[in-house]
Amino acid sequence: MSIKTFEKNHSMNSVQYYQTCAPMPTAPVMNAPYSYIPTAPVPVTSVPLMFMPMPTAPVMNAPYSYIPTAPVPVTSVPLMFMPMPTAPVMNAPHNYMPILVPVLNNAPYIFTATPMARENVAFQSHMPMPTENIKSSRFEANIESRIAVDRFQQAPFSQNAKKNLKSICQNIKNAGDQKNPRLAWDLYTQGKQISSNDIYLHTSYIKAAGQIGDVEGAKNAYEEAKKINYRDSFIHNAYIKSAGQLGDLEGAKRAYNAALEINDRDIITYGSYIVAAGQLGDLEGAKSAYEAAKSINLENIIIHTAYIKAAIQIGDKEGARSAYEIALTIDNKNIFTHSAYIIAAGRLGDKEGARKAYEIAKAVDPRNISIHGAYIVAAGQLGDKEGCKAAYELNQLIDRQDILAHGSYIVAAAQFGDLPGAKRAYTLAQKIDASNMIVHNSFIVTAGQLGDLEGAKRAYEAAKRIHPRNIISHNAYISAAAHLGDVEGVKRAYEAAKSINPRDIISHNAYISAAAYLKDLEGAKRAYEAAKEIDSKDMISHRSYISTASRLGDVEGAKSAYEAAKNIDATHFMTHVVYMLAAGKIGDKEGAKSAYEAAKSIEPGNLAAYNSYIIAAAQLEDLEEAKNAYEAAQAVDNQESIAHYSIVQVLVDMGLYSEAMQIFNNSIAFPKYEVKKSAYDLHKYSHGVGVCTLLKLREVYPDQKSFTFIIGNGLHSNKPDFYEFQDYFRDFVAKEMPGWICERDRYDFGVIHVLCF
Repeated sequence: MSIKTFEKNHSMNSVQYYQTCAPMPTAPVMNAPYSYIPTAPVPVTSVPLMFMPMPTAPVMNAPYSYIPTAPVPVTSVPLMFMPMPTAPVMNAPHNYMPILVPVLNNAPYIFTATPMARENVAFQSHMPMPTENIKSSRFEANIESRIAVDRFQQAPFSQNAKKNLKSICQNIKNAGDQKNPRLAWDLYTQGKQISSNDIYLHTSYIKAAGQIGDVEGAKNAYEEAKKINYRDSFIHNAYIKSAGQLGDLEGAKRAYNAALEINDRDIITYGSYIVAAGQLGDLEGAKSAYEAAKSINLENIIIHTAYIKAAIQIGDKEGARSAYEIALTIDNKNIFTHSAYIIAAGRLGDKEGARKAYEIAKAVDPRNISIHGAYIVAAGQLGDKEGCKAAYELNQLIDRQDILAHGSYIVAAAQFGDLPGAKRAYTLAQKIDASNMIVHNSFIVTAGQLGDLEGAKRAYEAAKRIHPRNIISHNAYISAAAHLGDVEGVKRAYEAAKSINPRDIISHNAYISAAAYLKDLEGAKRAYEAAKEIDSKDMISHRSYISTASRLGDVEGAKSAYEAAKNIDATHFMTHVVYMLAAGKIGDKEGAKSAYEAAKSIEPGNLAAYNSYIIAAAQLEDLEEAKNAYEAAQAVDNQESIAHYSIVQVLVDMGLYSEAMQIFNNSIAFPKYEVKKSAYDLHKYSHGVGVCTLLKLREVYPDQKSFTFIIGNGLHSNKPDFYEFQDYFRDFVAKEMPGWICERDRYDFGVIHVLCF
């Protein structure tokens, strides 16, 4: 019976129906006594057919085949399956191809088969088609036969569906942009039902998977696309970009090499790998790809913008600035280039460069929300609180529905200690799109930094409900939970991340850092070894272990990791900075000095070198070296606050309060004081600054008998730094201020009171 005859005899207005399959003897199928051919359609007026397993002879070692039983009520059995053998067919007279049929009641699966003559069929597989009730189910309609696909597309309904394939691909892209994993997967599955051999469909999902964190989905779509046409560089370029977002360095390199074999002058390939290499910490790879691209076409602004983005991750401040300057000579009105450099300058500490790029971009297009969003991020990193808030407010005047701006402010708020502001932005973002993964992941990180344990947990649970296999969420919570003291949460998130992708180096690096808070040296070692096995040249892995090893007493481990990092790139500024701080903890005076000199030679204008050595020298009980480093920092920039904070901290820790107060009084880096009705906000400062603040207040207001300080954020101030501040403050008051006491607020654990009794 033909499909048309079937439709004529069984109108949708009178009956709902399924076509069913029953076993019938045919030619042997790999020694199996039965194959399958379709029976006549079976009309069903009230209940669907249910298929039950029945024992038959093995088919490719499968212990069961399937035959239909009598109809049974759907309420008692919620699923209906029609599996078909996937063994090579020898001289089989029929081939099978699922087609769409009307959905019956609430049955979650539907399946039908139609006969099609085919000689020498090599392989067939069968899967049920999705209905409205299984949108989130992850199954694949894996149709291997090109002829079967062609036959499927000739079905009466398929022409309209085929026209919709391009629209589906665009919607997959939109779902990726919106960070909506469920919608992206549902659309991809729908597209494969129309044609599983469409390269654009697979590459659309590859790109979306990178944005939504679907490692497995990206890899599977990439493999499907390569089967169709391995020589299409568009496929490899798509996976390079996705791999960079998903932390798959090996996969990115393989795709990059495959693309170069096809066309070694493809600027898109180089641009894609420059960005991915930056995300994955492949310093040499990013630089070599950039140089190769410049030799092909120096006037292509894409490659310069790409390197600006990569420089953010690999710490190449001068490289970023150089690429930006070249890009300006090509097109000084390119908003994408300005936005990229604003973000890079923020990350790399170039406050003047970030502000300049922002002003140029605003002159080009003052209503472009991307430039305001970029400056929100940069200003947060550069400590420009007022500039950050101004950019956020301006962005909201242009577009209150810009969810990325809310996400950016959530991140920036962590730098200013603005937990209420972060919460407001998070609430507004959820009203726009509660399924946006970036928003939840951003708040997990911010809540971790600002001491909001319950907030971090809620955001993490929300992210898992939307996409439980999003590895970015798990990695974010590893770090947040460590800061907040949630030991079990750290371990659960790390195990969840490893179950998704055991070779995700970001997960291992996150746990290496978290282990310092958990005091889990053995766990840190295991994670470090796992990271090195994945990529022995990953600088972040080595730097993370340097820091953790020094805190947990693994002196040789810290030194070994430092040597490994230097062997990879001895000119990497942050490697030396990290070891300076580590050397102070492990007592390596010579190593600290050597790292200090190396850092200064690489970036003599970067205050992080001087600040780190001030701290390291103090830990090594070398006050003279600490003071010398402070003077050197003053010569570089006496306006910046970082060195002032550090030397004050050192002097207070040594009990040299008068010297600390001298710097505190003379430096414009510290806030001005006046009588306040509210508390003094010290949460972003060290306890050394807190002590100086208290001493200054007593000097300015000698008659005041109580002072209140905010040293944490909200009711959930659980960060280790908070307890350290609190304990030091209490000890200082007890020792240096007779007649005064320091106590914690009974309602708000982030507040302490210093009282005269």
